[in-house]
Amino acid sequence: MTLFEYLFKDPAALRRQTTAPLCEERLAFLTHMKAHDRKRNTLRAMTTHLLHINRTLGFSNEMRVLTMEELRSAGRAWAQYNGPLRKRVPGKYSYELYMRIARGWLRFHKCLEESRKARIFECKLGDFEKTLRSRFGLATSTIEVRSRHVSGFLN
Repeated sequence: MTLFEYLFKDPAALRRQTTAPLCEERLAFLTHMKAHDRKRNTLRAMTTHLLHINRTLGFSNEMRVLTMEELRSAGRAWAQYNGPLRKRVPGKYSYELYMRIARGWLRFHKCLEESRKARIFECKLGDFEKTLRSRFGLATSTIEVRSRHVSGFLN
């Protein structure tokens, strides 16, 4: 049983999910989210939103790297959209929900270009990251999180 079969019992909904563009990429992201203890209803909502996110971002056969401004623009467009592909009237939090799911989706596939903020004690943080990598062999994502925490402490 695939994750889509677990989430959708209706044959039309299942067909829509499995025939839409970037099926494998969406499935990989949703499997990752399920492994991080997202509930079934949350996963269903994310699955449906990913179809709209792909459409509004213009993804059909492959993903591309986007800037935050492109993503914000697409989020604003979705928040105002009232066409036939939208089942509900746009709500108060349409933009925030779109952005939260889209950021996670794009970051998971390394398709979101985000500028790195200037950090205080950049030289020291660089040494700290190098030590975490060489001496302790930590993963890149772990090093980024720990550096962010230390940077916040130093600020």
